[in-house]
Amino acid sequence: SRCKLTTILDTHTGTRIPEPIPHPMFSPLSQLQPGDRAVVRALPEDHLLAARLREMGLLCGTEVTYVRKAPLGDPLEIKLRGYSLSLRLKDAATISVEKIDI
Repeated sequence: SRCKLTTILDTHTGTRIPEPIPHPMFSPLSQLQPGDRAVVRALPEDHLLAARLREMGLLCGTEVTYVRKAPLGDPLEIKLRGYSLSLRLKDAATISVEKIDI
């Protein structure tokens, strides 16, 4: 399936902000728990952020494993494609994933 990008309108500022795609089986990457595995289903609409994530190997269809959160809660660590990647919590919240049941 195609990777989708979405935004919502921030009513306070009038700007568009990235939002994960609502879907009953998708959730933000930031809501996974340690040990959870998931497949990336949507990247943020922010083209610069989406490009940066793609350059780091985070593409639609990529399987990720949530490893842990930093002691203060930000950033979080995921494993993908054989390496570990740290993401800001706010960036992880814009990535929609589909959890894999083991």
